[in-house]
Amino acid sequence: MPDPWHRHAVLLAHSTGTQIITFVLRPTMSYRAIELDVPPAWLGLLGASFALAPLVLALPAGHAADRYGERRMAVAGAFLLTAAAVAFATLGHTVAGLVVAGILLGTGHLGSVIAQQALVANTTERGRHDTAFG
Repeated sequence: MPDPWHRHAVLLAHSTGTQIITFVLRPTMSYRAIELDVPPAWLGLLGASFALAPLVLALPAGHAADRYGERRMAVAGAFLLTAAAVAFATLGHTVAGLVVAGILLGTGHLGSVIAQQALVANTTERGRHDTAFG
């Protein structure tokens, strides 16, 4: 098991990367849709695509984190975030491509955040969770 400093550095890097990718791609998806003259109703669908898959997958993702561990879940989340960025770049010229990229982004964000929270919860001493989670 790595020392606590190393674990904290990796957690900080992973969480920072997760948030940067998410905070850049989510608004970009909407602006790209506006450039494509997407009707307003479809803009709502695009916004919902980010949350739709995590809504369905939240409990199974939590079970997967418990079963396979935080590290594998973090890697899977990072992979899905990368896949979302690639999907935006290659499929972002169509509404369907934006929806696919939004679903990948939401699922990757879910996996990453669950892994981060599980890492904190599983490596914090009893009685210190309120301090560890802020």
